[in-house]
Amino acid sequence: MGFWSKTTLMAIISVLYIAWRGGQVFVQPRYKRVYWFGCLAWLAAILVILSVKPDAGIPATILTWLASYALAAFFYAFLMVLLLDIVRHANSKWGFIPPSLTPRPSQVVVGVMVILAGILGYGTWSAWHPVIQSYEINIPKGVAASKDLHVVLVSDLHLGVIVNRERLSSIVELINRQNPDLVILAGDVVDRENLKPFDEQRMDEILMRLRPEWGTFMIMGNHDVRTGEEDARLQAAGITVLRDQYQLVDNRFYLVGRENRDNQPPETKKVLGEVMEGINRELPIILIDHNPYDFYEPLVEGVDLQLSGHTHHGQIFPNNLITAGIYEVDWGYLQKGPLQVVVSSGIGTTGPPVRVGTRPELVDLMIHFN
Repeated sequence: MGFWSKTTLMAIISVLYIAWRGGQVFVQPRYKRVYWFGCLAWLAAILVILSVKPDAGIPATILTWLASYALAAFFYAFLMVLLLDIVRHANSKWGFIPPSLTPRPSQVVVGVMVILAGILGYGTWSAWHPVIQSYEINIPKGVAASKDLHVVLVSDLHLGVIVNRERLSSIVELINRQNPDLVILAGDVVDRENLKPFDEQRMDEILMRLRPEWGTFMIMGNHDVRTGEEDARLQAAGITVLRDQYQLVDNRFYLVGRENRDNQPPETKKVLGEVMEGINRELPIILIDHNPYDFYEPLVEGVDLQLSGHTHHGQIFPNNLITAGIYEVDWGYLQKGPLQVVVSSGIGTTGPPVRVGTRPELVDLMIHFN
């Protein structure tokens, strides 16, 4: 199942559980019916939005924002109600909460709503305030004119209705303030395979403001458009798109861009050795792969540094506990033999426009060639 199918399933389970448990607070049938109607109406709105690609028009934009926040609200409401049920069951068995401190159902409802508002408020602020994550990387290969390489890595922009022109403009300004030699966009530049918001908001004009000395390179992620339309828009904005291709930069190092594994049938996907055919392995090799799912091929093929994104580091707690169990490294730095890996938590959001337990980031890499 794709991300939106998983999200839809999560929304249905959360709403039904919350509606069932929350409905038990209301004694009078008419209030209970109103409550159930409200929960199901929210669920219906979410399902409609998730099943139709959003346009950039005002009604669709408003509905997309409402549905996206509703996903986060239901997710955390579900977790809180579930936690309360666990505590209530444990207390009924062991009686560790004095009766005088047992809250009334109405107090519980108010408490849940206050905590929920606080989480969504903080998560929104967090999503809009990226941090700069810096790494010093040493690649043990000599390079002619051995100047250090300053790279800015940005992954998972998810440009669209939520991460709009205004957000993109602030991100581009942040990148330019670092004055990098090279900018790398590690996939999921566009959200939900939909170019209409990108075109209508003229986001290509913002991307043209990127002026690194050795250019801006990108690969495709699982959310990017797969037909080639996105490639054309981005290349017109001065960005070099690598789809299972490599490029020798300034005769000093290689950039290898992997096609995302979900963007093509397994039988047509090239192995990394085919992609890197003809590369001089005496020179440093930097691999850009959206999904950090396998390090065996890069290790065998002599890649020095892999740059990835995709995981969002879970985006909202406790999802980062899940991504930590799925990936060998879901965020941060890993050294595996001679291979070094940096995985970014991403700078945008997808689905709920909030970040809790993880921050959006711009990755600032200073690479030394020894």
